[in-house]
Amino acid sequence: MANNRTKLRGYSVSEVMCNALKHKSPADQKSAKNVKKPRMAEVNYLQPYPAGEDEESQEQEMIQLLIEDEDEDSVAQDLALQVMKVYSMQTDLSKGTKDIGIVIDGTKVLADLGNFPRACAMLMGLTYALNLAYPKELRCTFEAFQKRFLELDWSKLSPKVNSLKSKLLAKEKDP
Repeated sequence: MANNRTKLRGYSVSEVMCNALKHKSPADQKSAKNVKKPRMAEVNYLQPYPAGEDEESQEQEMIQLLIEDEDEDSVAQDLALQVMKVYSMQTDLSKGTKDIGIVIDGTKVLADLGNFPRACAMLMGLTYALNLAYPKELRCTFEAFQKRFLELDWSKLSPKVNSLKSKLLAKEKDP
């Protein structure tokens, strides 16, 4: 009984025939010269495409999956760099669903909050509950949000927030 390679050679399979000595040029007729060997992770057999699929449709599906994977990776990397942030990202393009949540020090703390105002209120609550300091670059933003919009500790205003308060009150008076 012959082995599998001998059977394939009998059927004139080109993958097996290329290694036979009689198919090499006389100068190359050495057993180890130009031998085609499968390498690690090389596919030796490809199954036929599923019903209704062809090479082009498979290629398009692979490209779409790669794009989605890159988008998810870039979003995850972006969120990992954030100190304190309310994020909103589209989770399912076909359904149009959004995920609104909070990231603190690169970690998703809360997700699926439903709407942006709830997320902002939860961020302020987390900041107070965990006794977190405002990020240096967002200190004035958080202070204005806390003192002007939430009306917490309204009597002590920094000069920048006081200036904002004056400008907002002047806009309210001018019709």
